[in-house]
Amino acid sequence: MAEPANSVAVAAGSLVVTGTLTSFVAAQNDLFVAGGAVGLIASRESTTHLTLAQPWRGPSLSGEVAWGILSLGEYWRSAITISQKMQALVSLWEGTGLLHWNASGTLAERDGYNNQPAGFIYLATSPLPWRLYVKQANTNSAADWSPGQAIGETGQAVWDDALTQERNERSAADAGLDARLDVLESGAGSIAGIRVDLDAEVARATAKDSTHDSLLTGLRTDLTAETTTRAASDSTLDGRITTEVAARAAGDATLDAKITTEASTRSTADVALGARIDIETSARTSADAALGGRIDTEISDRAAADAVVKKAADLLTESTAQAFDAVDADIADTAAALQVDTAERDDDHAAGLLREIVLDHIRPPALQYAYLGQQDGSADITKVVALPHARRVLTIYPIMGQSLAEASTSGPTLWNAISLPYPHRALMPDTALHPDYAATAMVPLVEQQSPNRPYESMASGFANHLLRDIDAILPGTDCQIGVFITALGGRNYSALKRGSPTWLRYLATLEGLVRWALSQGYDEVVVPGILWVQGEAEGLGPGRDRYRAMLWQLQRDLQADTQRVTGQREPVMLFLSQTNEVESYSYPQSGVRVQEEQLQAAAWHPYVRLVGPIYQFPQSADKVHKTGTGANYMGQMFARAVLAEIYGAGWRPLEILDAYVTPGAGGALNRILLPCHVPVEPLVLDVSGTTISLTGMGSTLGFNAYAPDATAVTISSVSVAQASTDNNYRPTIQIDFAAAFTVPWIRLNYACNRDPSASYDDGPILGARGCVRDSARHLNLYNGSSHHNWLPQSSRRVVCNPAPAGTFG
Repeated sequence: MAEPANSVAVAAGSLVVTGTLTSFVAAQNDLFVAGGAVGLIASRESTTHLTLAQPWRGPSLSGEVAWGILSLGEYWRSAITISQKMQALVSLWEGTGLLHWNASGTLAERDGYNNQPAGFIYLATSPLPWRLYVKQANTNSAADWSPGQAIGETGQAVWDDALTQERNERSAADAGLDARLDVLESGAGSIAGIRVDLDAEVARATAKDSTHDSLLTGLRTDLTAETTTRAASDSTLDGRITTEVAARAAGDATLDAKITTEASTRSTADVALGARIDIETSARTSADAALGGRIDTEISDRAAADAVVKKAADLLTESTAQAFDAVDADIADTAAALQVDTAERDDDHAAGLLREIVLDHIRPPALQYAYLGQQDGSADITKVVALPHARRVLTIYPIMGQSLAEASTSGPTLWNAISLPYPHRALMPDTALHPDYAATAMVPLVEQQSPNRPYESMASGFANHLLRDIDAILPGTDCQIGVFITALGGRNYSALKRGSPTWLRYLATLEGLVRWALSQGYDEVVVPGILWVQGEAEGLGPGRDRYRAMLWQLQRDLQADTQRVTGQREPVMLFLSQTNEVESYSYPQSGVRVQEEQLQAAAWHPYVRLVGPIYQFPQSADKVHKTGTGANYMGQMFARAVLAEIYGAGWRPLEILDAYVTPGAGGALNRILLPCHVPVEPLVLDVSGTTISLTGMGSTLGFNAYAPDATAVTISSVSVAQASTDNNYRPTIQIDFAAAFTVPWIRLNYACNRDPSASYDDGPILGARGCVRDSARHLNLYNGSSHHNWLPQSSRRVVCNPAPAGTFG
């Protein structure tokens, strides 16, 4: 039931008074009176909210209409306050007046506004007195209006106005009668007309007298009621003031007792605190002395270690073909550096990108560093890798998304077939790799053997390859990598986003791991990035054309919630693989909308990275999911990107940078050049058939072209125009067409077409795929196979105009 207008509510023992349709006017030390009790006001928060200085001593009240505020505080006795209030009142009157309405007219004309919204105000100017009506609802009915509120003159003022009107009317009638008498005296008029006028005047005066009697009766009634009400209010107020005075006296006595008790308690506490300070001072003095001894020992040990390192560096420098000219000035100021020769070691380097290692001289408080140098005779590329301190920071990489993030759907399972390579460094929650409830610790990472998830996920391939590569860069760090999976198959983005059960399971798992890590002595837990494998469920829905915005929202929400749990300041990167699924075997116009959205999301957002496509990984019998080996290879691909982005100089996948038309053989406009970013040069068209099946693909190696009317444009050949960067020209793919272009533009697709015989197959045998890769040789830790970075799927319009001369690459 709604509270009545101009009513108040306050709970026993509460400091808050709330009003319904009230206009509280109060200041500090004013009195609030209601329900036979009085409370001292601390502040007025709004027209419907007061804060009391002491808990309400009266009973709980709700919908109380008998209430009042006594303006007895110091605020109202201030001349400044009075002046400010008068100035505000004058400004209000001059600016807007005291009344406001939306429309006016007779009471009958009000019905024309029955369709107005609630809060609409109508002024009825006839009949008198004027009345204001407020729309309380909008049902297009006269019942929506509030009872009329009379405004203007009432009581004695109305009586005075009526008397003035009567005098004016009688004066006018007397003047008319005099004129008639003058006519009669002149002999031109008739006495009969005068009698009629006199009779009419008598009748009018009689009616007015009756009206005046009614007004006098109403005036007497109003005065009597007002007198009675004021007398009752004065009596009630006297009683409440008396009660409040007594209550304040009792409260003062209680307060005095509490002050005395508090003073005694604080005196005792001060004595105890003094004793504790003396004990702490003594303990810190002893600790300082012990720390000084440990510092001296550490200085001595480090001096000895620096001497050993310097000696080793001198010996290695003698056998190095080319010595480094100098070490960075900041590093040289603190200690000597260990330099290792730069002979190329392709057979056992970890990342497929690194040649030699120069180790930092000392471990800083929170990070360890390594310098990675590569020399090929034409360029000297030096990079810096930073790694959080293993014994102070626990690093976790959660895996989220759809079923491809959950696990493979067929064997073999690589990491359960051998002994775990990093049993105490690759970790997962104690409640399982796919936790269903909050974790309480971290344990060695093993692939889950259960009826629901019997095969390998990408978690082992990711964590173990990342640890292997970090060890190759910074040997002996013993850093730890934690992973867990909160994914759910067959779900679109809206079922996985913030607030979903999967999201809440992620936060609950992370909170449990943070509590455990801090209890084990870690300084902090950091989530540098989250691995996201999803998008298949968006391919046929409306989300495919706004998937980029979904990914940006996902990164923003994951970062905000993760930082709240871990307390980290570092951003949370979103690493995503490109969806392989397409809607049919051939797409003349725009075959891969979700894949294009993934490319653009990573290209335009500072905290989103596309790791690469997944069409190159082995497919299970269901033609959608990966085998255990394929899941392991996916994890290895994510490890390459995370190593470069989080610990190295940044990650960018193999990708097409531009596309333009140029004259081909004989000068005809039948050639398109595609400059590319290549992580590890040279650029390769892999026609070996080892990874990507060429059967059913045709000679275009994954490229297809279509005119604006969706007819195919024949490609005659695909080749590598330039394999490596040379003379500032980028690696470039060349596509020659059978005839010169006759249309304003064509759509050039890559890896967008399944084989014609494949209805819904993905993967390297029948699915949408291509043959373009780089030359990375990232070795698999389990079976020694070599892995590359493959070109993502894409679909772009190419304008069929020639490129300016000299812009090759």
